[in-house]
Amino acid sequence: MVDFAKLHKRARHDIRVCIQAWSETLRDVLGDKIEFMYAKGSGIKRWDTPIDYVPLLSDVDIHLFFKNDFDFFTDAEDHLERSLEILTEHEERFRAIEPDPLHFPRSQLVILNKIMKEDWFVPPRLKDIQPVFGEPHIEEEAVPERIRFVDRWRLEEIESFLQFIPLSLVDRSGPDYWNLVRRMSWRVSPAPVRLLTQTHPDPGEVWGWNRTRVLDELAERGLEQLASHYRKYYEAGWDLFLSDLKSTEAYRQLVFHGYHVMRLSLETVRRL
Repeated sequence: MVDFAKLHKRARHDIRVCIQAWSETLRDVLGDKIEFMYAKGSGIKRWDTPIDYVPLLSDVDIHLFFKNDFDFFTDAEDHLERSLEILTEHEERFRAIEPDPLHFPRSQLVILNKIMKEDWFVPPRLKDIQPVFGEPHIEEEAVPERIRFVDRWRLEEIESFLQFIPLSLVDRSGPDYWNLVRRMSWRVSPAPVRLLTQTHPDPGEVWGWNRTRVLDELAERGLEQLASHYRKYYEAGWDLFLSDLKSTEAYRQLVFHGYHVMRLSLETVRRL
């Protein structure tokens, strides 16, 4: 019997170490060029059931805002060398703090200076982020109509990816699945959330929910099939992690259920 409470306790510790290691690394390498940094996403939300955080499928989202539109490579002669320097120092700091982790959290570094200029960017709520250093400058919360518009737009974008999956899958085997799973993961996770924001009176609140709450809302709205695929997708993620990425069946289940989470989310939003 898998003790998910124990696994989540260890995973939460690893995330704290990961964030600390990033804070130390980025301040060491980039000095005072970063104005502020915060973490967000499933890694810092409340975890009520195993699906709320799944190693391999869940990211530790680190958002950075640079002073004077600086970035990682502005003062670096060799961009590859700078990238490897940051990556190596972060891993070494992580291992120094926690030499025997449950997992090495998968990080995603986001430069806010760039994405804030994108048409699809919606700022998070202050209560949904974890400041790491500096004073986060969060714009006023987006109006519900804009959140719904952006979410529907982003859902529509996955249609071409859905068409790509069957052909890309047909010749996969073993670890070859990982590339496809990685490309799917950041599309699967938000798909039901984007669907739910379309009819919830406070779409910003929906983005603050953990996956257990999202699952419950899907079921309450009669979307049992979508809810089932959503739950089984994350259960397959745990199966893959616990198999040390060796279970071909877990890979297949991830692709199968992830595909149908996206498909059903898209089909449902088009019926609204």
